[in-house]
Amino acid sequence: MEPRSAAEPDHPTPRAEVPADAAPAPAAPAGPGSPTDADQPESTETPPSEQPASETSDQPAAQMPAADTADPAAPRAVPAAPAEPEAAAATAGEDAAPASGAPVGSGLLPGAGRRQLAIAIAASALTLVLSVLVGLVMFNTSRAHHDGAAQAAAPGPRIPDADGCRWWSAPQESRPEQRDVGAPPPSRVRRAGPRTMTIATDHGSIVIQMNASQTPCTVASFTHLAVRHFYDNTACHRLVTAGIFILQCGDPSGTGRGGPTYVFPNERPPSAPPNRAPDANGLVTYPRGTVGLANFGQDTNGSQFFIVYRDSRIPPTYPTFGVVTSGLDLLDQVAAGGDDGTFAPDPGGGHPKTPVVIRSVTVR
Repeated sequence: MEPRSAAEPDHPTPRAEVPADAAPAPAAPAGPGSPTDADQPESTETPPSEQPASETSDQPAAQMPAADTADPAAPRAVPAAPAEPEAAAATAGEDAAPASGAPVGSGLLPGAGRRQLAIAIAASALTLVLSVLVGLVMFNTSRAHHDGAAQAAAPGPRIPDADGCRWWSAPQESRPEQRDVGAPPPSRVRRAGPRTMTIATDHGSIVIQMNASQTPCTVASFTHLAVRHFYDNTACHRLVTAGIFILQCGDPSGTGRGGPTYVFPNERPPSAPPNRAPDANGLVTYPRGTVGLANFGQDTNGSQFFIVYRDSRIPPTYPTFGVVTSGLDLLDQVAAGGDDGTFAPDPGGGHPKTPVVIRSVTVR
């Protein structure tokens, strides 16, 4: 029987499905036997709206040229004697400065000066318009190369995923334990066929068979995390040897609360275990070799997973996605060493006394 705290029901009933657009926040370490197995109200979170990475462009500031600047090369009028202003005006003739205050000796007639000013203003306006157009082109070109940053925080891909996969922002409460490697990219074609995930550990390899036709989004997530080296040099942090029999891995923080910065909904393939209805206690049998997703509740799957090394009666709230085809003997040896009880009584178990470190994960 699954170990639980005294404050919670021993055998919770399955929880009702929540809308696909909701992602509940965690309250305890993820995994079978956690308080989320109990029938309790869930807090839902509406997937955040898409927020593309902000971009800025520097617009060149247009400067207005001086209206009439004196030409040093132009001939300058000879000033008349102060005592005879009328004579001075007659002597200066057409080169005399107008009474409006134009620079003396500019060599420009008033009409020509206005025409040159108009031409300068028009040229400045044209320069400003061209600068704005160039800036907009550069801004849009830059945005086209930064979709990845917005993708991780978006409730869904910019490009529709052929399998309808969606990646929501993980709860803020577990932010210190999260590792940001972005979100899986969308696929234009449906994922299909068998996939093999190999987990190389310091004790040997564990080989898991997956089916992309049945759990395309789960396969996409593990493929993305493997390519990003998310699991490299991380320890399997939880072993349970009483009530249920599992080894849990995939949390770089080792706390049971860690994962990537995204979560994704449950996938329930009809042909994968548990494929039978729950018993009177709300439990089903997860056979030896089953690989399932450890989570904080409905539709909060991330990077954590567990491997069943002996048939276990577990609530069917943990989606399964694979079967171990090689390496169960490794788990038997680790289980024989026992656990240290760190996570007792809830969710149960503890760190394996025989540590298991994942060196790398590959999906093919």
